[in-house]
Amino acid sequence: MIKLAVLSFYQPRPREQIVENRFTGYLKKAFETALLFFLGFSPLVFYTAGSDPFWSAEKFFFKLSLCALALIFIILCAIRGSFPLIETPYTAAFAVFMAANIAGIFAAVNYHVFFERVLINAALMMVFYLVIYYSAMKPGNLEKVLVFIIMPASIMAFYGLVQALGMDFLPWKTNFNGRAASTLGNPNFLAGHMVAVIPAALAAFLNSKNRLNKFILFIQVFVMCAALLASQTRGAYIGFLISALFFVYMIMRRLPAEWKKIKVPAIMAAVIFMAAAGGYFLSNKEALKRVADIISLKDDSAGIRVSLWKNSLYLAGDNILLGSGAGNFPSKYSYYQSKSLTPDFFIQSDYFKSGHAHNDFIQFFAEYGIFGGGAMLYFFWLIFYTGLKRLKKGGENLYITAGILAGAAAMLVHAFFNFPFQIMPTAAVFYALAAAASFMQEDTRIIEIKTGAFTGYAAVILCAALIGGAVLSFGPFLGDAYLRKAQEAEHFNRNYEAVSYAEKASGADPFNSETAQYYAGQLEKNGNYEKSFDAYKRSVDLNPGNWESLYGLFNFYAMKKDPAGVKFTSDKMYAISPYSEKAITAEGYSLYNSGKFDDAAALYEKSLEKIGQRASILSQLSACYGALGNVQKTIEYAQRAIAIDPGYIDAYYNLAVAYYRMRNLKGAKESISSILKVSPGNEKALGLLKAINNANIK
Repeated sequence: MIKLAVLSFYQPRPREQIVENRFTGYLKKAFETALLFFLGFSPLVFYTAGSDPFWSAEKFFFKLSLCALALIFIILCAIRGSFPLIETPYTAAFAVFMAANIAGIFAAVNYHVFFERVLINAALMMVFYLVIYYSAMKPGNLEKVLVFIIMPASIMAFYGLVQALGMDFLPWKTNFNGRAASTLGNPNFLAGHMVAVIPAALAAFLNSKNRLNKFILFIQVFVMCAALLASQTRGAYIGFLISALFFVYMIMRRLPAEWKKIKVPAIMAAVIFMAAAGGYFLSNKEALKRVADIISLKDDSAGIRVSLWKNSLYLAGDNILLGSGAGNFPSKYSYYQSKSLTPDFFIQSDYFKSGHAHNDFIQFFAEYGIFGGGAMLYFFWLIFYTGLKRLKKGGENLYITAGILAGAAAMLVHAFFNFPFQIMPTAAVFYALAAAASFMQEDTRIIEIKTGAFTGYAAVILCAALIGGAVLSFGPFLGDAYLRKAQEAEHFNRNYEAVSYAEKASGADPFNSETAQYYAGQLEKNGNYEKSFDAYKRSVDLNPGNWESLYGLFNFYAMKKDPAGVKFTSDKMYAISPYSEKAITAEGYSLYNSGKFDDAAALYEKSLEKIGQRASILSQLSACYGALGNVQKTIEYAQRAIAIDPGYIDAYYNLAVAYYRMRNLKGAKESISSILKVSPGNEKALGLLKAINNANIK
């Protein structure tokens, strides 16, 4: 056990006014079990039968376990007749952040994901306050919190090392070229968790007086450091290095006597670690290449991240007050994904999807606006301000405070390159460690407030809401499992099963745009066009930036000859990706069908300048000039399209029509002949050939 001298500033009401009996004792034990169970298992949860074995399982466990924890806590407060009011320096930051969350409803487009994200943010703050409350319940509880943070992190680390060595005993394929990913399913996510916990574990090692505990903690720190190395996550390396220097600085400055004791072992440990790290990189060419590429600026991921940051800053700038709305970043980001990209990026891809800014600081401002982002920066600043103030003042458990501050620094540096605050187990650990630091500060107090009839009714309503929330959390989890079954059936060409499971997935998780899109695609593939149209429409209603669904919906509207629908979808596609060939031709088609031939021609001419020669655009441009009566340009652009793609039927058709109008019947017949070689039954070509033959007879 980690030995801590707990500083408690618990200020209870008079004892006789608080109900304490055997039942409240059981509830306290249940509360303790639920909290430690949540902290201990959040990072280890996965579900191999899901389409995403990690993300969906983590979210389900997070929501379900915290609903249960809150329910137990509310019942405990109701029976005791007392509610603990926790006063901390962070309350103002949290209040502003949650106010910004709620105000974001005026910017949101998907209200389900909005409320889900708002509740997740509130739940993370609940973790913060409940960890403080639990730590104050009795001496020794804070050390349990740290144990249940460090222990699962070391288990994760061990499993990650096993994976990096090429052994994976679980039924999924994880292939990150020898990088450790562990139960979070991604090396970057594992690294973010490690850098937050390693300094706290090291501090616990230095703080402990028990030799057995020291040995266990040493092994845990060693395993976590090894897993961090094996994750090959460069942003986390930088964060870890900065946190190590910051930790040493705090010990040297605030605990000089302790530094003298550990100075030589610390230097030796640093030298050994650096030698081990050097040996790892020298023996692992892929890991060495990743580091060398980022130093030499040859790594593509650096450029991609910079583009994501720029695009997200554009989003934040255009939505400075409210942001995108909580949870709505992916929907809004779609319309900014091309802002900082050049046309070359869209040669192979029409669209670049991202649900995150890959920089949590930018994401906070882009998603919650200037007040929400500012509140989070204030929260981070308070962690260091209050923690350093406590180190300066002195007292017990200063190693622990320094370790938590070092871990916070590492995670914040990592958050500059990635998104650890969007990974729920890691975010929960950060809030729990921040709570542990806050608990050890003098300006944190717990005051018992008497509950009355009103609070009793409120407790009943909250309990009902929590039970409802727990039940609702099953939907997305079940939907993800059905989606996995649908994908497996599709892989083995069991089309009926794929549609059936996709329908169940969409029904279980009706507010998920991507699940609705997958269901629509399966219906379309199997010829059920009406249902497919409805599913695509629902997907776009949930996320107006869903590119795949917009494109599917555009095709349906074009097939139905619905000009309003064509314009709606093509305008959005072009706004999302103006360098995409599909978006350009869709927008041009909409203008052409509306009789705006000049506008369509101008669009195509402009696009050719931006993205270069494309057969489809040249062919559409020839059609525009045909409609405008400019036969020479019709022929010119049709021939240029054919030069790029000799089998492009529409260009031959435009050429045939132009020749026919010029009374060059031979040229028209030759163009039609080229069409019929590729598509013998082409009705448009056969109809034009009939008209030409009739003209010959006349």
